[in-house]
Amino acid sequence: SPSQRLLAYTVDATGFETYDVRFVDLQTGEAMDETLKEVDGGIAWGDDDRFLYYAKMDDTHRPYQLWRHALGTPQAEDVKLLEEADELYWMGFGKTRSGRFLVTQLETKETAEVHLIDLRAAEGSAEAAPRMMAPRERGVLYEVDHLGGDRLAVISTCEGAVNFRLLAAPVPPVGGCSDRGAWEPMCNAGGEAIMPYDEGVYLTGLEAFESALFLEGRRGGYTRVWRIGLTDGVPISPPQEVRFESEACECNVGPNHEFSAETVRLQYSSMVAPQQDLDLDLKGDALTLVKQKEVPGYDPALYETVFDECVARDGARVPISIVRRKGAGGGDAKGPAPMLLYGYGSYGVCIDPSFDYKILPLLDRGMQFAIAHIRGGGEVGRQWYHQQGKFLTKKNTFNDFVDSARHLISAGYTTPEALAINGRSAGGVLMG
Repeated sequence: SPSQRLLAYTVDATGFETYDVRFVDLQTGEAMDETLKEVDGGIAWGDDDRFLYYAKMDDTHRPYQLWRHALGTPQAEDVKLLEEADELYWMGFGKTRSGRFLVTQLETKETAEVHLIDLRAAEGSAEAAPRMMAPRERGVLYEVDHLGGDRLAVISTCEGAVNFRLLAAPVPPVGGCSDRGAWEPMCNAGGEAIMPYDEGVYLTGLEAFESALFLEGRRGGYTRVWRIGLTDGVPISPPQEVRFESEACECNVGPNHEFSAETVRLQYSSMVAPQQDLDLDLKGDALTLVKQKEVPGYDPALYETVFDECVARDGARVPISIVRRKGAGGGDAKGPAPMLLYGYGSYGVCIDPSFDYKILPLLDRGMQFAIAHIRGGGEVGRQWYHQQGKFLTKKNTFNDFVDSARHLISAGYTTPEALAINGRSAGGVLMG
């Protein structure tokens, strides 16, 4: 809880993913005589210890109602705040890092609607009621975070921005907004847009702090993290990409709980680097290694990564990530070498070049391991799946995988006799 006196946790005793919420008094260590029955697994405290927010599910196990519980009162007296009747929409919610708002996301794969609840407004007042950011519009997705004061950061696919554009918006008035008229490109104090829309940059998330806004996304097929300096919620610097050891990696903003933090925890991994937890100094740009996952007997100096690109039969450029033991051959090394090529290419899921200890026995025996980031995934942007990798364009997934294999052979990495392929689950259809 905000005071750190109480603990709320959820328990599923049946395996059906229907939960009970239970409470513990951390000062005494004793369980409290209070339980909330049959709720979704997510919970959030209000601005203090008085209220807890949770969701209920319908008969299809879809979260569709948002409820507020006052501690010390029966669950039958809880207040229903929102209900989503459309079975296509899934409800999720969470508290902003600033602590002021509860953000409720109603979303399908292609459309979103967001409601904010001001947790610091007086209970029962009009200011405490949910406020809609903008009504749902088919094909428009958006996410919101609180920059402080009455300023919000938004990423959205509105106005044809397939890969999301960065916007700023005021906190919605009481009663909510009927359109996106107040949304505008995020600008600095001089009115200059700090990050105009770029089709080559795919924004996937935003994380706001008192002195910085972090954007998660993708460029060139790989994950990226950008940092924007803030003063009173207004940008004071253009986006700066955080530089890690390798550009072809899996990186993201890690768990951070303090809005006024002076350092931000980031996470990084590459095909030769086990996961690292790093702290970025917000007063400078120094990255400090806090922890690295231990892999007994592993020496990263013995391995190398190569990043190539296949030009598919229709001209699309498909990234390929390769890891091998140094001196194993293939590509620029002497002669081709055995290779295992992996592909997935479904549902917009990204297969990033992160560390996988399970392939080390193959590498140590002279094999190379490659990932073809084929269409149907989301590595190059939402269009990699939505426009080019599903329905009538699903054939691109298969063509890209075949073309990637042919490229690896023609470029001298391997030979037809020494190439093995692997795909599982939805990727299993690639196996023929």
